[in-house]
Amino acid sequence: MQVSEIMNRRFHFVQPDTPIREVQYLMLRSRQGYMIVVNGDEENLVGILTPSDIFRRLLPSQEEFMQKQERRLVDGFSIEDYRRVSELPAREIMTKNPLTIRPQMSIIRAGALMNARRFKHLPVVENNRLIGVLHQSDIHVALLLGLGTFEKPV
Repeated sequence: MQVSEIMNRRFHFVQPDTPIREVQYLMLRSRQGYMIVVNGDEENLVGILTPSDIFRRLLPSQEEFMQKQERRLVDGFSIEDYRRVSELPAREIMTKNPLTIRPQMSIIRAGALMNARRFKHLPVVENNRLIGVLHQSDIHVALLLGLGTFEKPV
């Protein structure tokens, strides 16, 4: 089975200058655990943004935590810190030039790549044009249905 058979062809996207607060709102509203970042039109992929990217920007790294335990990083996270990050443009937090896959790739190979890189989503590109997004749950469902191991509970 190929990626093109199970990928999501409908996805939301934002521009690089979209504030993080708006990106978060769109992710929640669309129930999408990622946001594609495009430059100009939806076909020109420049990045991908996930809640993990935002989380890493909001909170200290392990090194910062260990070095600055006595400071406010540990106990004093403030709403101002959150507001500051929420006003940043997507381009400052997104994963730039994300790894992409082709629609002809097998779902097993795509799943192995996701597993190796610890990705949950991969943009699907054909002829330098964004045509879809593959989520690890798409592969999971396809395998369950394709292998005949999925049975409706009684």
